[in-house]
Amino acid sequence: FAFVFISNHTHIMIYQGNQTYSESVRKFKRKMNKVYVGNRGTIWQPRFWEHLIRDEDDLFHHTDYIHFNPVKHKIVNRPIDYPYSSFKQFVSEGRYTEDWGEVSDINCAGEPQS
Repeated sequence: FAFVFISNHTHIMIYQGNQTYSESVRKFKRKMNKVYVGNRGTIWQPRFWEHLIRDEDDLFHHTDYIHFNPVKHKIVNRPIDYPYSSFKQFVSEGRYTEDWGEVSDINCAGEPQS
């Protein structure tokens, strides 16, 4: 449903379907590993944190968290600029505007620089 891949961690929101969450994650990890790593090892840590979405507000909160993550980690100033997430797909579907989550660096005279 939603994802972001960052160099040291990943957030993925998936539909569970008829499988258990663990089965879904295991299959996803196996497929991604085969495509991107082959027989050279793994790109995944052995554990994962799961959360069952409770309601629509929880869905929106977690989707926002996933898409804002590259900005939170100061990789980009705007989610639209990060290529390894589902954000652009959500924009094309009208779920977000292109400027959603934008952080600007405004330096006003007399303000201390951080």
